[in-house]
Amino acid sequence: MRVVLPADISQGATLPLKSDASNRSAQRLIAIVAQLGLDLDTANPRYGRRDIDGNPATLETTCNIAARDFAHAMGTPIVGARANDQVAWLASIDARQRGWATISEHAAHGCAEEGMPVLVGWHSRGAGPGHIAIVMPGLEEPGTWIAQAGARCFSRGLLAAGFGDRAVSFFAHP
Repeated sequence: MRVVLPADISQGATLPLKSDASNRSAQRLIAIVAQLGLDLDTANPRYGRRDIDGNPATLETTCNIAARDFAHAMGTPIVGARANDQVAWLASIDARQRGWATISEHAAHGCAEEGMPVLVGWHSRGAGPGHIAIVMPGLEEPGTWIAQAGARCFSRGLLAAGFGDRAVSFFAHP
Protein backbone atom coordinates (compact mmCIF):
# COMPACT_ATOMS: atom_id res chain seq x y z
CA MET A 1 0.00 0.00 0.00
CA ARG A 2 1.51 3.33 -1.08
CA VAL A 3 0.72 6.10 1.38
CA VAL A 4 1.38 9.73 0.48
CA LEU A 5 3.16 11.38 3.38
CA PRO A 6 3.69 15.13 3.76
CA ALA A 7 7.12 16.28 2.61
CA ASP A 8 7.07 18.88 5.41
CA ILE A 9 8.81 17.06 8.26
CA SER A 10 7.39 19.48 10.83
CA GLN A 11 4.01 17.82 10.19
CA GLY A 12 3.35 14.44 11.73
CA ALA A 13 2.62 11.60 9.35
CA THR A 14 -0.77 9.95 9.62
CA LEU A 15 -0.37 6.32 8.66
CA PRO A 16 -3.59 4.37 8.09
CA LEU A 17 -2.22 1.08 9.47
CA LYS A 18 -1.28 1.27 13.13
CA SER A 19 -0.40 -1.15 15.91
CA ASP A 20 -0.57 -1.38 19.67
CA ALA A 21 0.23 -4.01 22.27
CA SER A 22 -3.01 -5.87 21.45
CA ASN A 23 -2.23 -6.61 17.80
CA ARG A 24 1.53 -6.96 17.35
CA SER A 25 2.91 -9.33 14.71
CA ALA A 26 5.91 -9.48 12.40
CA GLN A 27 3.63 -9.10 9.38
CA ARG A 28 1.94 -6.02 10.83
CA LEU A 29 5.32 -4.42 11.66
CA ILE A 30 6.49 -5.04 8.08
CA ALA A 31 3.27 -3.53 6.70
CA ILE A 32 3.62 -0.45 8.92
CA VAL A 33 7.19 0.11 7.74
CA ALA A 34 6.07 -0.39 4.11
CA GLN A 35 3.76 2.63 4.54
CA LEU A 36 6.83 4.83 5.12
CA GLY A 37 7.93 4.32 1.49
CA LEU A 38 11.58 3.91 2.41
CA ASP A 39 12.27 1.83 -0.70
CA LEU A 40 11.97 5.00 -2.74
CA ASP A 41 15.52 5.59 -1.44
CA THR A 42 16.67 9.20 -1.25
CA ALA A 43 14.07 10.40 -3.78
CA ASN A 44 11.45 10.01 -1.04
CA PRO A 45 9.98 13.50 -0.51
CA ARG A 46 9.72 13.00 3.27
CA TYR A 47 12.84 11.03 4.14
CA GLY A 48 15.29 11.86 1.36
CA ARG A 49 18.34 14.10 1.79
CA ARG A 50 17.49 17.80 2.03
CA ASP A 51 18.78 21.18 3.13
CA ILE A 52 17.49 21.64 6.68
CA ASP A 53 20.14 23.94 8.17
CA GLY A 54 20.24 26.53 5.35
CA ASN A 55 23.56 25.32 3.95
CA PRO A 56 22.81 23.67 0.58
CA ALA A 57 26.40 22.37 0.39
CA THR A 58 25.59 19.83 3.11
CA LEU A 59 22.33 17.93 2.82
CA GLU A 60 20.82 16.48 5.97
CA THR A 61 18.95 13.22 6.39
CA THR A 62 15.82 12.48 8.38
CA CYS A 63 16.33 9.13 10.07
CA ASN A 64 14.87 10.72 13.21
CA ILE A 65 11.65 11.60 11.38
CA ALA A 66 11.25 8.04 10.09
CA ALA A 67 11.82 6.72 13.63
CA ARG A 68 9.27 9.21 14.99
CA ASP A 69 6.67 8.31 12.34
CA PHE A 70 7.22 4.59 13.01
CA ALA A 71 6.97 4.98 16.80
CA HIS A 72 3.72 6.93 16.50
CA ALA A 73 2.21 4.31 14.15
CA MET A 74 3.23 1.63 16.66
CA GLY A 75 1.53 3.55 19.49
CA THR A 76 4.77 4.20 21.37
CA PRO A 77 6.23 7.46 22.66
CA ILE A 78 9.44 9.00 21.38
CA VAL A 79 10.93 12.44 21.88
CA GLY A 80 13.85 14.38 20.52
CA ALA A 81 14.53 16.42 17.45
CA ARG A 82 17.75 14.76 16.27
CA ALA A 83 18.85 11.14 16.27
CA ASN A 84 21.31 11.86 19.09
CA ASP A 85 18.43 13.27 21.17
CA GLN A 86 16.25 10.26 20.45
CA VAL A 87 18.97 7.73 21.31
CA ALA A 88 19.80 9.60 24.54
CA TRP A 89 16.11 9.73 25.47
CA LEU A 90 15.56 6.03 24.70
CA ALA A 91 18.37 5.25 27.17
CA SER A 92 16.88 7.52 29.84
CA ILE A 93 14.84 6.84 32.96
CA ASP A 94 11.95 8.76 31.38
CA ALA A 95 11.88 6.33 28.43
CA ARG A 96 11.99 3.34 30.79
CA GLN A 97 9.05 4.79 32.71
CA ARG A 98 7.17 5.01 29.39
CA GLY A 99 7.83 1.35 28.57
CA TRP A 100 11.07 1.39 26.57
CA ALA A 101 13.85 -1.00 27.57
CA THR A 102 17.47 -1.23 26.49
CA ILE A 103 17.99 -4.75 25.15
CA SER A 104 20.67 -6.89 23.53
CA GLU A 105 20.96 -7.39 19.79
CA HIS A 106 19.83 -11.00 20.23
CA ALA A 107 16.74 -9.88 22.18
CA ALA A 108 16.04 -7.27 19.47
CA HIS A 109 15.67 -10.10 16.93
CA GLY A 110 13.06 -11.86 19.07
CA CYS A 111 11.14 -8.67 19.83
CA ALA A 112 10.97 -7.71 16.14
CA GLU A 113 9.78 -11.24 15.28
CA GLU A 114 6.92 -10.68 17.74
CA GLY A 115 6.07 -7.38 16.03
CA MET A 116 7.23 -5.17 18.88
CA PRO A 117 8.63 -1.73 18.05
CA VAL A 118 12.42 -1.98 18.23
CA LEU A 119 14.79 0.86 17.42
CA VAL A 120 18.57 0.75 17.05
CA GLY A 121 20.64 3.86 17.49
CA TRP A 122 24.13 5.23 17.48
CA HIS A 123 24.88 8.32 19.54
CA SER A 124 27.52 10.50 17.91
CA ARG A 125 29.97 11.79 20.47
CA GLY A 126 31.14 14.47 18.02
CA ALA A 127 29.28 17.19 16.18
CA GLY A 128 27.32 14.77 14.00
CA PRO A 129 23.64 14.00 14.45
CA GLY A 130 23.95 10.26 15.21
CA HIS A 131 21.69 7.71 13.54
CA ILE A 132 18.54 5.76 14.39
CA ALA A 133 16.74 2.97 12.52
CA ILE A 134 13.94 0.41 12.87
CA VAL A 135 14.77 -3.23 13.62
CA MET A 136 12.89 -5.53 11.26
CA PRO A 137 11.89 -9.18 11.60
CA GLY A 138 14.60 -11.48 10.26
CA LEU A 139 12.22 -13.68 8.26
CA GLU A 140 14.44 -16.67 9.06
CA GLU A 141 17.47 -15.02 7.44
CA PRO A 142 20.68 -14.59 9.45
CA GLY A 143 21.74 -11.16 10.59
CA THR A 144 20.14 -8.10 12.11
CA TRP A 145 17.78 -6.49 9.62
CA ILE A 146 16.79 -2.83 9.71
CA ALA A 147 14.73 -0.23 7.86
CA GLN A 148 16.09 3.29 7.73
CA ALA A 149 16.04 6.76 6.30
CA GLY A 150 19.42 8.37 5.87
CA ALA A 151 22.12 8.71 3.23
CA ARG A 152 20.47 5.53 1.93
CA CYS A 153 16.80 4.78 2.55
CA PHE A 154 15.59 1.19 2.56
CA SER A 155 12.92 -0.96 4.19
CA ARG A 156 15.13 -4.02 4.56
CA GLY A 157 18.91 -4.12 4.85
CA LEU A 158 21.51 -5.50 7.19
CA LEU A 159 22.55 -3.51 10.24
CA ALA A 160 26.01 -2.81 8.79
CA ALA A 161 24.41 -1.13 5.73
CA GLY A 162 23.08 1.58 8.04
CA PHE A 163 25.63 1.73 10.84
CA GLY A 164 28.86 0.22 9.53
CA ASP A 165 30.87 -1.03 12.49
CA ARG A 166 29.64 1.60 14.96
CA ALA A 167 28.69 0.56 18.47
CA VAL A 168 24.89 0.70 18.60
CA SER A 169 22.20 0.30 21.24
CA PHE A 170 18.87 -1.50 20.89
CA PHE A 171 15.57 -0.41 22.46
CA ALA A 172 12.21 -2.21 22.54
CA HIS A 173 8.70 -1.33 23.66
CA PRO A 174 6.02 -3.96 24.33
